[in-house]
Order: sequence, then structure tokens, then C-alpha cells
Amino acid sequence: MDSCSAVSLIHSRLVKPSNIDHKSAISIEGITEHSLKIPGKANVSFEIQGFSNNFTLSPYVVPNFKYDFLLGTDFGRRYKASVNMGEALLTLPRFNSFSCGHI
Repeated sequence: MDSCSAVSLIHSRLVKPSNIDHKSAISIEGITEHSLKIPGKANVSFEIQGFSNNFTLSPYVVPNFKYDFLLGTDFGRRYKASVNMGEALLTLPRFNSFSCGHI
């Protein structure tokens, strides 16, 4: 989860082109001030290792993204996430807690 990202992002290769809502296309500027053209959002369902539930979200689809999936603060707000960086612990009150080495 990236506490500096206001929105969640997913690599375009993980989304069928027909599932992209092109009405939500935008350009975003990252921390390096480079602009990215985002073709839109896609509704996705996914699992997080350590949690037994499926999660749903509408991340922005990013071509040639460095990561498969980046959870932004929109995910944190939706699921009321709490991150303890010192213990690498992600807590989602409606579900459970999970400790991992790479939050």
C-alpha cells in the first residue's frame, strides 16, 4: 500500500481491454513530475496474501507500469486500513491483520 498515492493503479496487462472504462481516462503527474496517460479505470476483484477475503476496487489502468498493482489511499479509506510500518502489519478491521515484510 502506497500512502503517497491517492489512487490505486493496476498494470494494463492484468486487465482485459474490454473491461476498461474509457470515460474515466485521465493524465496524472507522479512524484517525478512526469505525466502518465491513463486510459481509464477497471473494476477488479483480487486477493491479498494472508487475508481470506476477496476485495473489490476500481483502480486506474496504467500501460507499462513498473508494478502489477499498487494500492493507494483510496483502498485504505474504503477498507479502513491501518498500517504499522514498524511491524510491517496491515490491519483491515472488517477482516483481520496480516504481517508481511514488504508493506
